[in-house]
Amino acid sequence: MKLLILILTLAFTGCATYPTPLKQAKNVPPERVYLQLLDEPKTSKIVVVRDLGSAGGIHRIENHLYIDGKRAADLEPGERLDLAMAPGAYVLGILPTYWSGDGEMYTIETTLRAGVTSYYRIMQVSPGPLKIQPFSIGE
Repeated sequence: MKLLILILTLAFTGCATYPTPLKQAKNVPPERVYLQLLDEPKTSKIVVVRDLGSAGGIHRIENHLYIDGKRAADLEPGERLDLAMAPGAYVLGILPTYWSGDGEMYTIETTLRAGVTSYYRIMQVSPGPLKIQPFSIGE
């Protein structure tokens, strides 16, 4: 019985992630950034950071970031995406893709303000799906 409890504990905690320190996060390579922003005033900034850790273990293949229903980028663990955007309301989503197909998209609504940098974290709390949520860096 103790062995079963140990195995279950390791299985569930093996999927959890932990925050990537912002200064240590690597930029997403340009070949994995798909969003084409229009030529409009871009006075807001958004920074999305992908947690370190397994986030799905060996079954996860890719994690796609969407902004307003458009694929923006694919972030690997420990990577960040910085975008200058127009102020306004947006829907951010994260869609994991597994060997067996797409998982469920998790979305949040956000409003970007002029002159403000907004920070978001792609994370997983075990057990559970990937999520995207705002975070503060203490500025």
